[in-house]
Amino acid sequence: MQPISLAEIARASGLSQYHLHRIFTSIFGHSLKGYVRKRRLTEAAAMLRDTDRGILDIALQCQFESQASFTRAFRDLFGVPPGRYRTVQRPWYSGLPPATLDALEHLRYGVTHTPELRTLDAPILVRGRGVPVPLDADAQIVELWERMRDAAGDRDPVVYGVGLPSHPQVALGPDEPFVYLAGAADGSLDGPHACVIGAGRYAVFQHRGPVQQMLATVDYAWGTWLRKSGHTKSARPDFERFQLSALTPHWLTAEIWLSIE
Repeated sequence: MQPISLAEIARASGLSQYHLHRIFTSIFGHSLKGYVRKRRLTEAAAMLRDTDRGILDIALQCQFESQASFTRAFRDLFGVPPGRYRTVQRPWYSGLPPATLDALEHLRYGVTHTPELRTLDAPILVRGRGVPVPLDADAQIVELWERMRDAAGDRDPVVYGVGLPSHPQVALGPDEPFVYLAGAADGSLDGPHACVIGAGRYAVFQHRGPVQQMLATVDYAWGTWLRKSGHTKSARPDFERFQLSALTPHWLTAEIWLSIE
């Protein structure tokens, strides 16, 4: 990765640095400098997951001056230091995806930028089916929900999608570092697996848009709102909740529950 400056990007865009900064921030929700930094950290996270390269080597390639500065920035974005991120206990957050027109449109109109803070008074037992998936697992998760919807028949329960670092009955593969469990809490969806959603505080975001843009909603919750909110990420799993009939091939209205302390 090569160094890149705001002045270079401004010259290429034909805008002044001031106007480029204002336009980019208003549309994407990140400053240009913050976006580049988060993209470098996202590439670093991929190298941590997929290679055995040393942390200092990765830090220098991603244009950080030292391992210490890289570790601080990485922890701020992902909630854990780089070494721990390499373990199976890392959270389900793969970083900032590349900017696309669809993602920009979704961030402007498909996400509630100020979540509702709610308290879950009692744990919820979710039963269904869990599968091992990669971090950017849109296709696998959509396929799982389509199978669960077919199995539900005429029933239309409120359903939960839970991202877990592991599950005792689901084996993880080398490129599948977490488990996604799709199920319901009322026994309406049969399946061999179960998990407990812990009681506590949550920031609840509304996602309205294509299923494929769900990661953009998660990125906003983790990478933008959480960092500015003053809240701390809880170790409790995050989850999605929606009416099963709301899931269509091209659109989903769902709640994203981000666990906080």
